[in-house]
Amino acid sequence: MALTPEIVSAKLVTLNETQESITGIAHWVIYHKRYANEIIQLWLDSLREAPSNKKLLLLYLINEVVQQSRVKKITDLIDAVAPFVVEAVSQAYASVPSTIKTKIKYVYDVWCQRAIFSKKILSDLQNKFMEADYNRLGQPSAVDQPEWLSLSRRFVEASIHAKSSATTKSAVDVLYKSYREKPSDDPELNEKFKAQLVNAVSSCERTHRLSVESRLALISSLETLLDNQRQHVQGEEANISELTDILTVIEGKSPSIKQTPVDANTSTDPSYNSDDAYSPEVDSYSPPIDHAPYSADLHPVEPTFSPLPPSVASTHSEQNLSSENPSNENSGHEQKEPEDGSQTFQKEGSASSEDSIAAGLYPDN
Repeated sequence: MALTPEIVSAKLVTLNETQESITGIAHWVIYHKRYANEIIQLWLDSLREAPSNKKLLLLYLINEVVQQSRVKKITDLIDAVAPFVVEAVSQAYASVPSTIKTKIKYVYDVWCQRAIFSKKILSDLQNKFMEADYNRLGQPSAVDQPEWLSLSRRFVEASIHAKSSATTKSAVDVLYKSYREKPSDDPELNEKFKAQLVNAVSSCERTHRLSVESRLALISSLETLLDNQRQHVQGEEANISELTDILTVIEGKSPSIKQTPVDANTSTDPSYNSDDAYSPEVDSYSPPIDHAPYSADLHPVEPTFSPLPPSVASTHSEQNLSSENPSNENSGHEQKEPEDGSQTFQKEGSASSEDSIAAGLYPDN
């Protein structure tokens, strides 16, 4: 019976997440390898229209198909899917959630490790993955940044060579261990095994040299990128310095002159009293402070006076009044009483008319 598109589509619909289903349909596809182009086109249509989980299953299916084809040295299906694998897998990767993205990348790593497709296909697919991640985060894509695109390609090449060298080294270790532990009694067989081991070692050495070269190229690209970034940093720092100078000019400040709060009278006025510079400020609503005579005695003794009889007190007051200068008589009455309590200090000096009344020497009129 001829294979029809309906039969292929029905077969793909029955695909589920079990290993038996994936392996069984893969063997069925390989069996019909003469219809490789038609099967791949129907697979691409199903991949575009499938939901996220089914997309992953279809990728698992094509992974099984290409790996089994490689083991059996069947190139029909690999050649049929190779021209479409970058676009198909990248579109599926961009449309699925992050949990499925991780599983798709695992399939990609297997392809890199086993060299299922060419290096160009694997490199282009890696770039598509990076573009999808950049676009998902709302950042510029690698296409808009050539230096990053070149760097990503270098990184992909280094990763591919590293995985290939690791795989070949493991194979060489197994062969060499078998050669040392289980030598054959047949000299001809030993020579064949020895030649096989030599070829494996030579191939492994070549892959390691390629890995070293790719890593050195990656390091060179990284150093170039670092130099470019350092130049950008220097340019940004120069812009910051220029902006700081502009702010200084706008605000009327001079960055080279530091102003100090020093009064100009301190150096020119000889009568300047340095103690006044540190006097506390007096609020505007405080009364004026008059100079009052200060007593040298810190603990003055209150003077004691014996009360005089009224007649003596009257005589004493007349004598004091007659001995004073008549011109000062009115001035004494016009002098206002200090408002800051300075009369308490005048009690310790010579007795004026106000002092005598305050001390109780004169009776109140």
